[in-house]
Amino acid sequence: MLTLSEIHIYPVKSLGGIARTESRITPLGLEHDRRFMLVDETGRFVSQREIPAMTQLGTAIEGNTLTIFHRQKPSEKVMLPAHMDDRDLEKLRVQVWSAKCAARLL
Repeated sequence: MLTLSEIHIYPVKSLGGIARTESRITPLGLEHDRRFMLVDETGRFVSQREIPAMTQLGTAIEGNTLTIFHRQKPSEKVMLPAHMDDRDLEKLRVQVWSAKCAARLL
């Protein structure tokens, strides 16, 4: 029998991950994994490859709150709902590498 000892989820694509010893599986994959991403003003996904300073941003989930924080300045943070009803959020088209897909603006 195989046993999972640890897995990492990345709530915000290309930001720091969170180690878990267990995770729920949802229709979209691991719970909280890559549900958010940062895009530029043209709707193109941005990553650590292009903006190395993003390596300094970490993530945490406590209850229904996703926190994005600066590793060297943890008091500098943004808090968002980890689960939300996105039906009322503005829709936009985004580009992730060569693929274009629908997203919601938060």
